[in-house]
Amino acid sequence: MLAAFAILIVAAACSDSPTGTTELPSGSDLNLMQSEQTASLSMEYEVVMNGLMNPRGMAWGPDGSLFVAEAGELVTIGGCAEIARGQNCISNTGAITRYRKGIQQRIASGLPSVTLNGTEGVDGPHHISFHGNGAMMVTVGWGCDPAARSELGRAGKEFGSIIHVNNGGQYRVVADVADFEGANNPDGLVPDSNPYGILSESGRHFVVDAGGNTLLEVRNNGRVSLVATFPQVVADEPFGVTDAVPTQVRRGSDGALYVSTLTGVPFQPGLAAIYKVEQDGTLTVHAAGLTSVTDFDIAPNGTIYTVSFGSAPFLGGPGVLSRIDSSGNVSMVSDQLITPTGVLIGSDGSVYVTNRGVIPGQGEVIRFSP
Repeated sequence: MLAAFAILIVAAACSDSPTGTTELPSGSDLNLMQSEQTASLSMEYEVVMNGLMNPRGMAWGPDGSLFVAEAGELVTIGGCAEIARGQNCISNTGAITRYRKGIQQRIASGLPSVTLNGTEGVDGPHHISFHGNGAMMVTVGWGCDPAARSELGRAGKEFGSIIHVNNGGQYRVVADVADFEGANNPDGLVPDSNPYGILSESGRHFVVDAGGNTLLEVRNNGRVSLVATFPQVVADEPFGVTDAVPTQVRRGSDGALYVSTLTGVPFQPGLAAIYKVEQDGTLTVHAAGLTSVTDFDIAPNGTIYTVSFGSAPFLGGPGVLSRIDSSGNVSMVSDQLITPTGVLIGSDGSVYVTNRGVIPGQGEVIRFSP
């Protein structure tokens, strides 16, 4: 499962020897520094969607429908680019599936996606966010050096991007996020781009580049600018420093931006965090002591739900859904998930989780009822 997830988010995969050490910032807003849940919380659950192809993030549409990004299938239909881990090969099997009034329907297919060496994992549509005018914006991953995209010709520019998907399922590239990483490389490590989480607002979009360890602002005209760079953290020996690997961006009930992290190899429990991002890009730790967070969501009352891809080093152990209340208390909702990748809160307090996120054809969405 580690190989499959390596292309999903990329944790310093293109870097053999990351340099520079930055301790985890101190000053947690919630003073949440423990790595173990302090309580358990029981919620009933049911499977509401199934048969998904490597599902990632979710979003609520303007009409209240649930939309799920599917990274795609492990098939190759086009050219390949040489990268540090082998080859990224064109698959173009990414998709978007909608759940409305109890009916599951794939409303877009053939979206940009690539497979790692044909069989080891797939990068494609990662997250969805709806623009102020109702337009669907989707991040498309890449997972390595942006320069390698040139080997795919014109098609290469579709990867490491934000695309707009219309109601008919057609798409167009809105911004080239990977190009910004290639030209600027804000974290100073080996160039690496993998756009993942996204928050679309009127006139702009905020995107986390999991490969570049950055939060970016993208204007509607495609201009990309840096908001913040996330520091490396210190893992136990013999691993030393490892990347932050940001995974999602949300706006909190206080109006501030918040960003979750997965961290890189060895994916050590307790190293992941949720950061609060000030307007000038300053970072403070809002919640620390977390593990391999792939996604989170914030309720209107400030309650946070997180999903952890695994609960042990190297992304091992069961996946976990946790709740953090406004006082910083952590409750475990479920420790029986299988490679969960996304979480979303419903208007009625239900919590939706994309489960089996890297098991092709077996992806599902689980609804936990309050």
